Amino acid sequence: MGEFDSIVDEITIKSATGIEGIIIGDKTLDLPNSPYLITGDIQISYNTTLSIDAGVEIIGNGGKIIVFGVLDANGAENTLIQINDVNIEQGNSPVDERSYIDIDYAEVNLGSVYSPTGNAVYGSISLRNSVITDIPYMYIWYPVENSFIENNIFINSGGISVGTSDDIKVFIRNNVFYHYEGDSSAVYAVQNWASIGTSAT
Repeated sequence: MGEFDSIVDEITIKSATGIEGIIIGDKTLDLPNSPYLITGDIQISYNTTLSIDAGVEIIGNGGKIIVFGVLDANGAENTLIQINDVNIEQGNSPVDERSYIDIDYAEVNLGSVYSPTGNAVYGSISLRNSVITDIPYMYIWYPVENSFIENNIFINSGGISVGTSDDIKVFIRNNVFYHYEGDSSAVYAVQNWASIGTSAT
């Protein structure tokens, strides 16, 4: 498993609670059942919230959490959520079924957050107070609500690529971008490729 071994050991994986499939109806991943192991891709359905409690650890093994509803991963300043090798994506939602990714006080290692999927997505994101390590660039494709990327540390990760329309704003404030010497992903920290109407980054 290579680099993933340094984050999650085999004993932790064997003791983990497995989770996969389509989540219909609100669900909480609580601390007593942590860590959680993604054994197959997870889809959060429309009008459904998957909540992750402070201190919970998610082991992804490269699996996906595909958000059609709401992902509510809110840790605390002294009790961070651990998200390891998980690809967190917006679902291919219709414009009237908006999705929302909310991550606060988390450590995100490997995997991806809001990476390009090749599909139109209609959602928004709030990513705050987190440490993001070794993920590719984030692709914020015409969010349908104001979005916030604030007070994070990005380590050896791609930048944030943004397009906006209508009156939507994307606030990228008080982040630190740190790249290892020779890292080829450090092309930009923030890129704005479209601001249509009165929108802005």
